[in-house]
Amino acid sequence: ILQLIADGAGASRKERILGFIRRNGHKKLLLEELASELFLSPSRTAHLVSEEFGVGFRRLVIREKVRRIKSLLASTPMTLEQIAAELELPNAYYLGRIFKEETGIAPGRWRREAQPDGHAH
Repeated sequence: ILQLIADGAGASRKERILGFIRRNGHKKLLLEELASELFLSPSRTAHLVSEEFGVGFRRLVIREKVRRIKSLLASTPMTLEQIAAELELPNAYYLGRIFKEETGIAPGRWRREAQPDGHAH
C-alpha cells in the first residue's frame, strides 16, 4: 500500500512527471517542485527524468511550453509578448528562441503556416 501511495496510486513515475509538467506548464517550473511532488531529491529527480525520457527536465519543460505556444498561436490573436507573459517566459525573444530551437521555424512563420487561409487571426 505504501508503494502504491509513493507511485501515485499506480501511475508510473513517467506518467506522474508528464502530468506534473502538463498541469503546471503555464508557469515557470523548477526541478525542485517536481522533486517535491515525487518525494525525491532534486538530483535523483534529474537522473530519473533523464533515464525515463532521454532528455533533461529543462528540455521537457521547453517541449511543453512550445506545445502551448503552438496552441495559442493557432487559436488566439495574442502577440508573442502576450504569450510569453501568459506562460511566464522572460520575454518574446526567449519565446522565439526556444520555439525555433524546438521546431526549426520562427513562431510568426509557424502561425502563418498553421492558418488554413494563410492569414493569422
